[in-house]
Formats: sequence, structure tokens, C-alpha cells
Amino acid sequence: MTAREPAAPLFGLVRPVHWLMIDLLAAVGYGMLAFVVLGNGASSAGGWSAAAGGAVCLAVPVGARRRAPLASLAALLVTLVVCAVFAPSATVMALPPLVLVLYTVGARTRFAAAVGALVVACGTLLVTTVPDVLHPGGIAVAVPVFVVSWSLGAVFGLHRRHLLAQLELHDRLRWAQVRRAELELVEQRVRIARELHDVVAHGMSVITVQAGFAGLVVDDHAEVRSALRSIETSGRQTLNEMRTLLEVLRDGTDPTENQLSPAPQLGDLDALIDRTRAAGVDVTLTRGGNVTDLPPLVELNAYRIVQEALTNVVKHAGPVSATVAVEYDASQLTITVRNDGPPSPDRVVVTGHGIAGMHERARILSGTLDAGPLRNGGYEVVGRLPLSNQSPTLRTIAAAPA
Repeated sequence: MTAREPAAPLFGLVRPVHWLMIDLLAAVGYGMLAFVVLGNGASSAGGWSAAAGGAVCLAVPVGARRRAPLASLAALLVTLVVCAVFAPSATVMALPPLVLVLYTVGARTRFAAAVGALVVACGTLLVTTVPDVLHPGGIAVAVPVFVVSWSLGAVFGLHRRHLLAQLELHDRLRWAQVRRAELELVEQRVRIARELHDVVAHGMSVITVQAGFAGLVVDDHAEVRSALRSIETSGRQTLNEMRTLLEVLRDGTDPTENQLSPAPQLGDLDALIDRTRAAGVDVTLTRGGNVTDLPPLVELNAYRIVQEALTNVVKHAGPVSATVAVEYDASQLTITVRNDGPPSPDRVVVTGHGIAGMHERARILSGTLDAGPLRNGGYEVVGRLPLSNQSPTLRTIAAAPA
């Protein structure tokens, strides 16, 4: 991030190039004045040449003071010494540029360098004017003027640097807010994608299994009607949950509680298991411990973990038996989904988006999830969701309908 020049309200229309033009005009004007004063009384080409050289040495630092304040001050001090040696009466012409450049040094250089420059300037002035006993009062006037000019520049420079720091801080805060909004948007997209995956994967798995079963028992009208009813029920449930997500995503809408269904909870596991049984998996649900009200986010993610685990059973294990155990504890909620598929030691277990999604849901709650095949056959998913460290921010996220 590059620093930018702070602009005062009264000078908002004056750009940096305008200040450079003003300095250039001031340098040209003062150079012409110095040439006239220094050339006054010159009677030869050498005198006019010396006057022109002195005018240039006094004018150039005025024009370059913003870009090179210390170099401009050094050039003026050298000019002051040369004038004191060869033309003592011309030293007064170096004082106005010195006052202006000292202001710039105080405003635009580091404090230590600025103090050193002020000391050198005052010392040079004393050394060059002490021999001139005709005007001893000039020292008493010039030194305070140097100090006042430098002090004004230091004060305005401090204010300028403080304003610049505020502008940089404002830019950093604005960038941080933009970045935070982008991260929140990405988080919401991931959350919605995870919800869509869970809804669609489970519903389509049940529908696919029932459709295949109906094709096998096409001559048994009762079984076909039962399979079609299961397909209809699963399809309606999936469409309702997808409609809920689409209502949240629709632009320009303000969904209300009457329009959207609430997020699924562990109390909805019975309906989920009924749909899974209709797909050919014999599921048994057990609950243990002291059943209490849980934070909404824990309820939602626990339900989705069970849903995804049963979806994987339907897709990969086929018509087997499965158990779902929900254990309530004061510190954590433990979910265990196990099926008794046949042992297959040579089987390569491929983890897809479903397993990754379950791990992500457990990680959101600072919990853990273990998933893998059992030694004697089957597959087991164990999720442990802590209940004691759920922050208010996470709880508010779950308040939105699933």
C-alpha cells in the first residue's frame, strides 16, 4: 500500500504539481530580484557574471526545496559563506531563502536531521556575520527568525505526518473490512454448497435406490406402489429443503419465518431414518444420556453428519443393517453411525466430498470426526462435538434456515 499525500481542506484543489509550479515561479522571481540587487554598481562583464551566478545559487534552492530540502539548505549556506568572503554586503540576500528552506527542512525531514540542520544554519550565520561589526543587531534578528521558521515547519510537518498515518490506518481498516466481507462471502458459499450437497446427495440416493428396487419388482404392484411413495416422499422433502436454500439466495427478497422451514434438528432423525429404511437399509436409532436442548448449530451439524453417513451407507453398502447412536453428555455430543457390511480387507476406501463435509462440520464446532472401515466388516463414523465452547457468533449462524 503506497502512502498518499494528505490534503488540507482549504488546499484540496491544489495538486503537488501546482506547488512545484509555485516554487518555480518564486525561484525565478527571487532570482531576478537577486540579480538586480547583486548587479547594482557592476561596471564590468565579470561583475555581471558574478551577479548572475549568485542569483542562480540563491534561486535554485528555492525551486528545489521540496524535493531536496537538505541539499537546498547546504547550497544556500555555501552561498552565504561565499558572499560573506567576497561581497559582505550581499549576505542579506541569502537570508530570505534560508528562512524559507529552513521551514521546509523542519517540515519534511526527520527530527534529528532537522535539528542538526538548524544548528548548522545558525552556526554558519554567526560565523559569517561576527566580523561585520557594523550591524551586530542583525544576528539578534536573524537567529530568532531562523528558529521560528524552523519551528513552524516542524509543527506543520508533525501534523502532516500524523494526518498521513491516519489516512494509512483508514486505508488499512477499509482494506481489512473488504477482506473480511470477502471471507464471509466465501464462508457463506461454502456453507450453502455443503447444505446443497447434503440435501441433494441424500434425497437422490434414496430415490435412486427405490427406483432400482421398483424395476426389480415391477410385477409386484404393492411393492412398486410402496417404492413410488418413498420416491415421492424423498423427492418432496428434497425439493422443500432446496426451495428453502433458494429463497435465502434469491435477490431482493426478505424471507420470513412463515416462508422458510426451520433448520433440521436431532428431533428430525426419526423421519430421516424412515426415509433411509424405505431405501432398503434397516436402521436402528438409540439415544443415551440426559437429552437436553443443544445450541442450534450443534443440532444442525449433528443432523447433517448423520444424514451424510446414512447417505453413504445407501450409496456404497447397499441393503445392510445400520445403527445410529446419539450420546448426550454435559461436555460433548457423540454421534456414531455404524453398518454391518461384509468384510472386504482389500477394498480401497475413497473419501469424497461427503466425508470431507462431515470433517468440516465437526471442525466448525471444534470437534473431531473419525471415519473408516471396521476390522470385521462394515463402516463406522464417530463424531464428537463439544458443547462448552460454542461462541455466540456460531450460534447466530445457525439461526438461518437450512
